[in-house]
Amino acid sequence: MPNGEVPKEGELIRQPELAATIKAIAQQGNEVFYRGWIAEAIVDMVKNEGGVMTLDDMKNYKAVWREPLVGTYRGRTVITMPPPSSGGVALLQMLNVVEGYKLNEFKQNSAPYLHLLAESMKHAFADRAEHLGDPDFVHVPIRKLTDKNYATWVRGRISPDKTYPPAYYGYYNYNGEKGSTTHFSVIDKDGNAVACTQTVNTRFGSKLLVPKVGIVLNNEIDDFSIHGEIGNVYGLIGNQANSIQPNKRPLSSMAPTIILSNGRPEIVVGASGGPRIINATFQTILNLIDFKMPVSAAVESARIHHQWMPDRMGVEAGVAEASRKDLEKRGHALRSQSALGVVQAITWDGVTMNGAADSRKVERARTE
Repeated sequence: MPNGEVPKEGELIRQPELAATIKAIAQQGNEVFYRGWIAEAIVDMVKNEGGVMTLDDMKNYKAVWREPLVGTYRGRTVITMPPPSSGGVALLQMLNVVEGYKLNEFKQNSAPYLHLLAESMKHAFADRAEHLGDPDFVHVPIRKLTDKNYATWVRGRISPDKTYPPAYYGYYNYNGEKGSTTHFSVIDKDGNAVACTQTVNTRFGSKLLVPKVGIVLNNEIDDFSIHGEIGNVYGLIGNQANSIQPNKRPLSSMAPTIILSNGRPEIVVGASGGPRIINATFQTILNLIDFKMPVSAAVESARIHHQWMPDRMGVEAGVAEASRKDLEKRGHALRSQSALGVVQAITWDGVTMNGAADSRKVERARTE
């Protein structure tokens, strides 16, 4: 921030150090970042702040290419992010569950509809806490969790009239991120599509800016499970599968997703907002496919969020009071919240492309 002051709206911000860093990477490749002067500046900054990062940590880091998860929903192909992000697994789980219902016969955002979504979310997030982590360190039962038969079993566990205590949810009963995340969706005239999510976790990450290079350092370590009964900044809990270990990557909630119809990209979507990413992306997809909303309406529609623990449902202001009262009768503990995820989405019917940028991003910036 210039002179330590928050910039005013419309004020020009210059970042010459960051520009020099990006130019160096463009010209010299990743070596300058992991082994050159940029790496040295980052390590020096961390050490000066009492951290333990070394140049060997930078030199030894390797980006890993992982094959995307591929599922289906109502005859479409769903391509999404694999572990160590939990987003893709949870998204496919929830889509599999609600695929067994005729959602277009529900009133969108009615209490019965939102109850169904919340119960689907609770099962997925219970499995997230129990099973998901870095697949280089733990076995992640992706096939089991995203199996259509498991979804059938989950549907049999969902009561239309009530919710249950947290221990009721998750695969172990089955015998068979106030954030600084950004997402962009892109599609070109030839139908080449990209859904990309990137993050430094919470607002301004670790709140450390490397002076020489203009980079804000993340605090992704918070995405590990520090203690089985103590949640992270988003209230998420986990166990040994997501414990801290050297060279291990933490679990995330990123869920960049591309949905194909007859082999053609139909929807490119993703979100920011910590664990709210998963449920915001999920609800936007349902709005587009099941309720056939225009992309702008699908993105702007009021949302809910349930992550199993803590055992409460976040509800945006746009959810009607009658629906809220009905949800409470079903046993849900409601909490009014704003900006339950920030979605960016594009739709393409083979001729016309339409995009929507979530206005929640602007509202959050104004209120925070």
